[in-house]
Amino acid sequence: MQANTSNMSEIVVSVFGDATGVELGGSACQGVPSGDSYSAEICLSGDWQGVLQVQISQNLAREVAGTMLHRQHQWLDETSVMDAVGELANMIAGNLRPLVDGARRLSVPVVRYHRQEAEGGVEPLLGCAYSRGGKSVDVRLIDGIQGGRSCTKPAISSSAARVGTSPTS
Repeated sequence: MQANTSNMSEIVVSVFGDATGVELGGSACQGVPSGDSYSAEICLSGDWQGVLQVQISQNLAREVAGTMLHRQHQWLDETSVMDAVGELANMIAGNLRPLVDGARRLSVPVVRYHRQEAEGGVEPLLGCAYSRGGKSVDVRLIDGIQGGRSCTKPAISSSAARVGTSPTS
């Protein structure tokens, strides 16, 4: 594996800056957003299997989606926010995949909405977290075997799969 925390951090900062204009700051390891949040998971598979997990606070997810879609965040529906979170995860995974030895394929993102404190999960191989004005994002690369995750299910052919409870329900 050629990926490391430094180049993962560069990818995350670059994707956020290029796709949304949002400058991330306060890099640290293993932070998890508190409060309501969204997560997107993408399986990397091939000779090596693992999961890229991006967890983003609800307020930052709405800001990012508004910027990406050129709309005010208060007028966005939840599908648009979840699609934006999935697309950010997809861009990060696409840039990270060539740096992970044995990872040849990416799945479609699975996006979830979480109420209150997010789960910390298993110890990642790589991780970086950012916080800006009460808005946060956490990105982790988890070994599929160590994390108990399986990437053997066929990829979904539609846009990002959505599961979980909508914040409006």
